[in-house]
Amino acid sequence: MLHIICSRNITFIFIFQESPIQQKFNSASRGSWKDSYNISWAVESLTPIEEYKLLFRRLPETNSEDGHPQPLHHQSQKKFIPGRENKTYASVSFNGGYVYGRQFIDRRTDWRDVILPAAPTQAPGVQSMSYVIRGLEPGQNYEAKVQARNRFGWSPVSDAFTFQTTDT
Repeated sequence: MLHIICSRNITFIFIFQESPIQQKFNSASRGSWKDSYNISWAVESLTPIEEYKLLFRRLPETNSEDGHPQPLHHQSQKKFIPGRENKTYASVSFNGGYVYGRQFIDRRTDWRDVILPAAPTQAPGVQSMSYVIRGLEPGQNYEAKVQARNRFGWSPVSDAFTFQTTDT
């Protein structure tokens, strides 16, 4: 919001910014570890950031000729090694409560979020943050988004940032 006040040859310009703007990831897209990733970003805010919300998820595997991830419904037909998957079963029932079928739902691609307190010593302007995401799978592609909150509220969710863990 911009206010301009003129009074006898003196002009005062007041710029008021409410919620944070322009979140930008500045990490490399290829990580250094197979089961974790150090993600970092910067946010522009004229008032100190109080906390961040980091959202991340594993992208569905790429099994298509064009290199794009398959839709999630194709993941249900994939064979998994027992004990290594995070699965949920959805039952379908009809008259009298008979179970007619089961559908496998792969929860590894669901969004996860972490609320992170901001560093209290950062001055207004461009403020930076980093976080090590642990418990990731080797050689997988992930995407992340971030939101920032100052005393005026939450910023819009950032654009998606894609990163990858190493194979070894």
